[in-house]
Amino acid sequence: MWQLKTELENAVEALKGEIWSLNGQLKASILDREQLQDRVVQLDSSLAAEKKRADALDCELSEQTELTEKASRQAAEAENESNRRLAECLEMETRREQVEKAYAQLSEYYSQLQAAYNMIYAKMTELEKERALVQNQPQQAPPSSTPSEGDSGVSAIASVIDTMISELQIETSVGLDLHGKVLLIQRTLREKLAEGKSSVPFKLSKNTAKL
Repeated sequence: MWQLKTELENAVEALKGEIWSLNGQLKASILDREQLQDRVVQLDSSLAAEKKRADALDCELSEQTELTEKASRQAAEAENESNRRLAECLEMETRREQVEKAYAQLSEYYSQLQAAYNMIYAKMTELEKERALVQNQPQQAPPSSTPSEGDSGVSAIASVIDTMISELQIETSVGLDLHGKVLLIQRTLREKLAEGKSSVPFKLSKNTAKL
């Protein structure tokens, strides 16, 4: 009996040891499980933070892309505007050269007209004097400058005046005398000269203001 009792006690002690061992293993497993759960929660939080950060970066990238596209459009518009203004500058420069050329031609016409006017005035004065001498002294010989020579000079001047009228495209009334034609050309040239003087600075200043 004592031996059986001893064996039973030993068996009970062995079972208690195994139970304690299993209980320790169970506690360790529970602790590991809790640690794993904490790790999973931590990883979930990190994943959520990374996802939020990725969304923020994606939004920032979209904004930067939009700003880049907007800047590209503005640069293209600025380039087109610059090219347009450059073309306007070239056009205005060509126009200025044309106006200056026309102004120089008008100045030359005006000088020729002034010379022709002075010549006509001198010739008419001379003819008036000759006519007065002929009327006052009918018996004397005519002056060295005969009427035919005077008529020839006036005819040459009239030819120059008609050429100027044709070049300037001036409309004249029928029966207008030589003096009237000269005054008409003179007025036309003055108007064109004034127009040429005013048009060049105005156009250049307008073009400069755009730039």
